[in-house]
Amino acid sequence: PSPSLSTLDLIGACVFAMGLAYEVIADRQKSIWNNSTKSDGQTTWFAGGLWAYSRHPNYFGENVLWLGLALISISGTLQQGSGAILPKSVVVAMVSPLWSTVFLVFTSMLLLEKRLDNKFEGRAAYSTYKKQTPVLLPRLFSSFA
Repeated sequence: PSPSLSTLDLIGACVFAMGLAYEVIADRQKSIWNNSTKSDGQTTWFAGGLWAYSRHPNYFGENVLWLGLALISISGTLQQGSGAILPKSVVVAMVSPLWSTVFLVFTSMLLLEKRLDNKFEGRAAYSTYKKQTPVLLPRLFSSFA
């Protein structure tokens, strides 16, 4: 008999879908904006759409996506019949989400932030955007929308 999906599987799938949708929407918004400007001709940064709520909403979406996959993986480690979660399995299930977060935050995101800072430093509007817009976790309401 095939095992049925658990509540944790369904929660994980929903979290995954929300993260994927958030990442795809953020990437699409940025792509449309990039296509409207010649390469190396950008004189401003993108602060519309989801980018008004977070400076890196695509990375936020990717981290949420990985969290959803981890929840599904954890669900698969439930001991049959008892419903208990094995601690070692939780650690194994969290390796990819944690690695993805560390990699994105401490390499890609830092490099992008540095590049934007070098390009737009000294501009009051950019300083205001950075102060009012969180780096990764979206603000519920944006003052840059």
